[in-house]
Amino acid sequence: MLQVKKEPPAPGGFHDQVRDFRRRLIQDTLRKTGGNQTRAAELLGLSRPYLVRLMNQLDLRVAKPDVQRQRRGIGHQHQQQAHHEPRENHACGGGLWRAAHAGPGDPD
Repeated sequence: MLQVKKEPPAPGGFHDQVRDFRRRLIQDTLRKTGGNQTRAAELLGLSRPYLVRLMNQLDLRVAKPDVQRQRRGIGHQHQQQAHHEPRENHACGGGLWRAAHAGPGDPD
């Protein structure tokens, strides 16, 4: 026989608690995947469109990566230095400079 302890009802009730649980689960999974919705859906055993639908229902948003942080990579350093130094004195050397700054029609 099942024995049930009498406990006070949880705040918000069943549906609110399920909603909060789903929200936390999706948030944690997105955090683990760095915001990759496809990978998060795979880990949760959901299709990506269904995950996106749930995110909309739960008012969850994935933050866009900071564009400025992405621009601080090697390519941006090459562009900055190219404006201030002659090609032969460029920090990455002539061959790498050509590879980094070559246009679509330039020879290798």
